[in-house]
Amino acid sequence: MSILNDLFEQIIQSEEKIRTRFLNLRKVSDEIQNYQVKCEDLLDEMKSLQGLLVLKIQRLSEEELNLKWFKIREEVLVQKRAELLTERENLIKEKVIDANF
Repeated sequence: MSILNDLFEQIIQSEEKIRTRFLNLRKVSDEIQNYQVKCEDLLDEMKSLQGLLVLKIQRLSEEELNLKWFKIREEVLVQKRAELLTERENLIKEKVIDANF
């Protein structure tokens, strides 16, 4: 009977080990699944942030283009002002000369 008891005890221990390993595998599987969900969430967040980054880059490009356009316009206006001031001075000189005759 002792052999049967020993065998029975070994079977019980083996079943307990199997149960423990199965529980450990279940935990690991659950953790893997949780990390996969977290990875998917992070990927979604990353894609969303990339989209926002693209929009901000486009906005920045538009603003830089507007700034460049305003600088060119300013240069043109400064040049036009200088031309008008020169023309005004010439007209004043002509009036002074005409007034002297």
